[in-house]
Amino acid sequence: MPTPPPEGTPPAVKPLPKPVQYATLAVMLAIAGVVVWLMRPSAKPCTVKETFHNDNICIVTGSVKAIDEVNKALNAKQLGSVELDEVELTDPSGSRAVYFDSQKFDLGGRTTAKVTGREVQERGAPGVMRFVVEKVE
Repeated sequence: MPTPPPEGTPPAVKPLPKPVQYATLAVMLAIAGVVVWLMRPSAKPCTVKETFHNDNICIVTGSVKAIDEVNKALNAKQLGSVELDEVELTDPSGSRAVYFDSQKFDLGGRTTAKVTGREVQERGAPGVMRFVVEKVE
């Protein structure tokens, strides 16, 4: 038989029953999941002529036109240490230059593309924004 605790010691706290522990854990994980879901960047359909705000991720669908080698050399852009290639994306609202990492994506051989990307400020050129592709479908 266990010995009683010394006088003045508060009574021991009994652990919650296992079902209550599991339910509490499930509620905590659900709350964390909702917070993560709400904090994710939004991706919305955009046109090539829309202005992209607040680092939103946009999904743009249009026809692809390759840039000739002379203009490609003139328009060569670099983002960090990555050299970006360029194509012209056209949808009903107009045309726009779209920049992408040619090591990751092949847009030059396509006639149409659905791309997901975001506006990024060009290094060394304040106020100059470029639409950089992050995903191609």
